[in-house]
Amino acid sequence: MEMHGLAQSLRQRVPWSVASRILKEQQLPRGQGWDRTVERLCSGDYQDANTIAGLQAALREHILYGEKLVRIYDLDEKKNSAVEIIQNVKIKQTSFAKRFPETLPEDELTDTSAEPVLVYVEESDEAVSAVFASVRAMQLRESVPTDEIPDEAKGILGNYDEVVGIKNVRYEAFDVISISRKSPRAVVLIDHPLGASKDSGVAAHTQIVHCFSKIVGQNILSQPINLFPLINAMYRARSEGVVVELAFGTSTASLKHEKMRRKSLCLREEAYHKGGKAALSTPIEPHRLSIIWRRPLASGGSSAPELSLHTTTTIAGSPLPVLWEAEIRKCIGVDDFSYVNSRIEYFLSQKKK
Repeated sequence: MEMHGLAQSLRQRVPWSVASRILKEQQLPRGQGWDRTVERLCSGDYQDANTIAGLQAALREHILYGEKLVRIYDLDEKKNSAVEIIQNVKIKQTSFAKRFPETLPEDELTDTSAEPVLVYVEESDEAVSAVFASVRAMQLRESVPTDEIPDEAKGILGNYDEVVGIKNVRYEAFDVISISRKSPRAVVLIDHPLGASKDSGVAAHTQIVHCFSKIVGQNILSQPINLFPLINAMYRARSEGVVVELAFGTSTASLKHEKMRRKSLCLREEAYHKGGKAALSTPIEPHRLSIIWRRPLASGGSSAPELSLHTTTTIAGSPLPVLWEAEIRKCIGVDDFSYVNSRIEYFLSQKKK
């Protein structure tokens, strides 16, 4: 495996804010943006086997745990037979599997199936995880700088303050089904890059569960756990992370949507938010919450994994509101994801008391 393929794969799937921390942890150079970073990584100084192995492991962790739409399931005794089958399954040597953990270049994706295929099985003391690869598409909206608009088009577009282009992008998605060895739980992690719609993630979830069920010969993932109660519980736990986004209804029939521009400050303690709450006769009713946690890194600095629990006012106001999915973003690797998942599990356990 060569550095060029690894660097390009990181570029294709890892947000720059996360990738820069990964490279720092690996003691690798970072340029100003991806172009210069890839150029520096591919120089002769970083081609040794240990460096490549370290970056390969970091890429593999991000494939399993980075930028995911997540559902959690309770399992019964059937999980043991499913784990045994996954541990012993023979992985077909598809183009996806041959390149894993590298991603296929976009021009090679046209010859691959959109059906998910098993490419890797990760075994650890904590879990057994099946990794599936497939091709998905999404639309990206990008602002077009005015100085890049051709002269012949400026007469038509010159009166607009902003010009937005829409680009259809095909990409290799990695979805994971992870079965815990230590609890009766399974986690389904769907690749969910920025710009992807939640509907496409939900559709991918249905598809991957179907593929997994075919392999193990049974459906052990029938009913996901309702995460809606965690929105209010985590918001009210004042020491739980930093709230960076919150949407809620009030007793005055108004709807509020607040975001912190400085991610080091918590909305719970923001003066306008506290003042508004104090003027209400009843507690607010949150339906959208994003929390980050600052976690120290060995190389210095910190990572900032983010959990988002987002639903609508319509669902929140229903007699039995449900939320099946959580977005977990900005994880450097397994440690960040495991920490966020442990916080989810803690509040799920509190719900049962």
